[in-house]
Amino acid sequence: MPRLSILIPHLDSPRIEPTRSKRCCFENDSLFESTVLSVLESQPSDSEVIVAHTGSYSDPYELDGNELKMVNVGEGAGLGELINSALSQSRGTIVHTLLPGCVVNSGWTESAMEHFRDGDVSSVSPRLAPNDCNERHCYTLDPNWIPRRAWLHHARSGDPGVASLCGGFYRRSSLLAASGWIGTAEESVARETAEVELAMMFRVLGLHGVCEPDCMVAAPKRVIDGKVGGYALGHDAARLAVAYAEVSQGFPKPESFAGRLGHLAGGIVSPKSVAERLGWVVGSTDRSLVADIRWRLARAEMEIASRGNSAYVKVAA
Repeated sequence: MPRLSILIPHLDSPRIEPTRSKRCCFENDSLFESTVLSVLESQPSDSEVIVAHTGSYSDPYELDGNELKMVNVGEGAGLGELINSALSQSRGTIVHTLLPGCVVNSGWTESAMEHFRDGDVSSVSPRLAPNDCNERHCYTLDPNWIPRRAWLHHARSGDPGVASLCGGFYRRSSLLAASGWIGTAEESVARETAEVELAMMFRVLGLHGVCEPDCMVAAPKRVIDGKVGGYALGHDAARLAVAYAEVSQGFPKPESFAGRLGHLAGGIVSPKSVAERLGWVVGSTDRSLVADIRWRLARAEMEIASRGNSAYVKVAA
């Protein structure tokens, strides 16, 4: 039985046409293969690697069944479906997620895994190092900005932290209690929305996360940051705010309509944020996630209560 399950999703991406010096390829194939190669070169002995894909990856190196397990989720699957399908196939007590483009080195998991000896820890955030620029390293999603996304750049080992899909470590029993990441064929959401929603779910359930700067995951800045703004992210952030304000007393209710208009007007001075703020205004009346999140939360509370918090969530690492 492996102690650690490493989950890597492979999403379809636009084709890059060949040039004189480069063959035709898919961008996500090269990012994905760089991640898989670094993992297999440094893989801990008590771990398994599971790749979830949409059927588009041809597996030219015949890795499936030899060095890792590949799960074909089907054409059109979104990130939530992919990562949850990989989770359902995992056997480790700890789950580690790596997005295509993430690169690791020997021993990268050791310091993060030590935190799970504490039964109160349900997730660990590594140090995320941009490998294509000189920008500061990120240590955790900033909980003060959730349901929006922002990074904290300074952290010590054991400081509170919110893990992301880009290198996060999670106690498997905690993920199962929370029904994994939000996202189905009927309600596909962006990576950023899935990360933030799980953080909000963990907060409601009282599942705690920490940072570990000695565990480093390198990746292109665009992979770490994801989408930094735009209408869709603003809309999803507002939908999450609406849903959690309704299902949990621990979250404030979204702003009044007048306040939302003021929020939009404030974005005019910063053109990059106008689309995001408009998305927030429109999304703050959107209750489309309420039913799903209410079900996820009710199921999680039932699961934890039925087994006892310490028996279900605090499984020894």
